Amino acid sequence: MLSLRQMKKARNKSPAERDISYQKPVLRSEAFARALSEAKLRVVGAGGLRSLFERAAKVAASLPKQRFKENWPYLQTMLRLVGAYERGQYKQVSSDDLMWIVAALNYLVDPFDLIPDKTPLLGFVDDAIVVGSVVDKTRQALDDFMIWETNGVSVTAAVPPDRRKLLRMHDELRKQLAAEFMQRTADGTLVRAATRLLVPDGIHHDWRFAAGWDSFLKAVAEAHRMSPQRRIEIKHLLCDGDFVIGHVHVVQRPGDPGAVGFFLLRFEGERIAEMWAVGQALQVDSPNKHGAF
Repeated sequence: MLSLRQMKKARNKSPAERDISYQKPVLRSEAFARALSEAKLRVVGAGGLRSLFERAAKVAASLPKQRFKENWPYLQTMLRLVGAYERGQYKQVSSDDLMWIVAALNYLVDPFDLIPDKTPLLGFVDDAIVVGSVVDKTRQALDDFMIWETNGVSVTAAVPPDRRKLLRMHDELRKQLAAEFMQRTADGTLVRAATRLLVPDGIHHDWRFAAGWDSFLKAVAEAHRMSPQRRIEIKHLLCDGDFVIGHVHVVQRPGDPGAVGFFLLRFEGERIAEMWAVGQALQVDSPNKHGAF
């Protein structure tokens, strides 16, 4: 962090002069070294890109755009690129470029950066310098991502055929695991396969039950005890990167019109790390001739 004397001296300079005078101290600072070191861990998988994306997006929403000048759109592009990469939608970025981009976002969310963001006149100067420097290093990668966004090219379009085949196999495996998870929630046997199907510290978003898989597993077992003839018919399964969505018909007992349901499952490797589920009871006398399926 800069000394009080350095800050007072910098206040007497123009914004452009301040940027130049701070550039070397910022990029050589302990805060930036920490951001770069953490970026290397996040890119190789030891850290969480998703949590970084969410935190950085919140911070960016409160930043003064004018401080970042022409690099403001590129900062937004960095956020979108990391989000798309984390979701598995976009992988055409080198590890080095991704590392620099992640380092810039790390620096944004660091509460102990070189110049405290609340410092009058000088707040966010160092953030803007870091973003500008990273834009200079990764401009081509950011431009390529924006072209991909604009043209809507599939992530597999630039992937070699053998790699594309592996991606399809991976998608099919996750769809099979998702189907097994849904079937086991219906027949009450999910607990038997919990270790194989679920990440231990995973998250479910069913508001009816307490957080954690344990409460969800107990609810599944209780639902089966109350309705032992419960069954589920999977209508559609779609996979997009780490996410699988299922469109299902749940019937509690013979003759029951049942309910339409949707599962959204986020995978980490070959296990489910997060789950969302919603449902709607069906009526026999629906005015919609097309029905729910």
